[in-house]
Formats: sequence, C-alpha cells, structure tokens
Amino acid sequence: MDIHDAAVDRVEAEYEKTLSLPEEKPARSFILCPIGVVGAGKTSVVRPLATRLSLVRISTDEIRKIFKEHGYGWDRVRELGTRLAEKYIRFGYSVALDADCLGRAQQLKDFSKENSVPLVWIKVDAPEEFIIQKLARFSGPSIFASNDAVIQNYRESRLRHEKEPFTEPFVCIFDTSRDDLPQQVAECSEKITEAMRR
Repeated sequence: MDIHDAAVDRVEAEYEKTLSLPEEKPARSFILCPIGVVGAGKTSVVRPLATRLSLVRISTDEIRKIFKEHGYGWDRVRELGTRLAEKYIRFGYSVALDADCLGRAQQLKDFSKENSVPLVWIKVDAPEEFIIQKLARFSGPSIFASNDAVIQNYRESRLRHEKEPFTEPFVCIFDTSRDDLPQQVAECSEKITEAMRR
C-alpha cells in the first residue's frame, strides 16, 4: 500500500516516541553519515557511536518496521529518515543516521552547505564471506521474508556501491568482522570529538 502524507506524519510521531534524546545539546551540531552495504554492521557501529557522542540516532530499519506493521510500502522511508535528521539538527542536536547514506549523499551535502552543519562520513564494511554468513544465520525479527531474501538484498546493495563509488574522505573506516570493534568505536569517537573542536 502506498503511504500518503498524513500516514507519514503518523509514522513519524510513532517513531519519535522511541527516540532517545541526549540531555545536553552540543556546542556544534553535525551529522554522522555511514556508508556501508546491507549487513555490513552499520547499527553495530552507529549505536555505540551515538551513545558515546550524545547523538540522536535515526534508524531507517526501525522506521521501515513501523511502515511494515501498518501495511505500507517503503518508498518514503528514506525521505522520513532524512526529514527527522534535519528536524533534530534544527532543534540543535547532532544526529547519527543509522542507514546507508550513499543514495542520499548529495541531499546531505546540500543540507550541510545550506545550514553550515558538518557531515562526518564513516565507512562500515566487512569481508563478503563474513556478511553472507552473518545474514544466513540471522534469526531475529526482520522486514524480509527469509534469510535468502536478505542475502539477495545484500548483493543488490553491493552492486549499487560498486556502480556509485563514494569519493568523500572518511573520518573512520570500520571492519566489523574484527574482534576489536569496541576499540574501533572508541578510537573513532575520539577522532570525531577532536574534529568537531577545530
């Protein structure tokens, strides 16, 4: 079912009830923008970074689940995620987009330029074999009908990334297959904090 404006507004209000807002607003707002294929582990990186850096985390996977629960299609998920990010930036917070930002990079750059809000680009990746094994074993709640469907989605995502190479510099590059992910997150948090002080 297509989703009309009033329904998007209802999904937005429902999703906002789940958001965790930091107690204090930052001296300088920024948007954390991950680039990574389906299954790379963006949430495994973005969630702890958002906590460490006191960011409002906007998750398109969580928004997509609400759309699905109401029987709507997903055509406007990205639009709503971007709208929420822009909204909380205007409220004076910093935001972490828990989504692949490749397809919205130009929109984010335009918003950054118009509002003088820095973008912090991070790359989240892992070897293909690691990602496929992880997706094949996944047994939690999913928006997909089967693990095979998730793996197919990953392959389509990988093709998009190969066709649209990303050229902005990354502040941090994560390999989520490594055992030291908490250390990677801690080091990246320090880099971002230092970069925002400049």
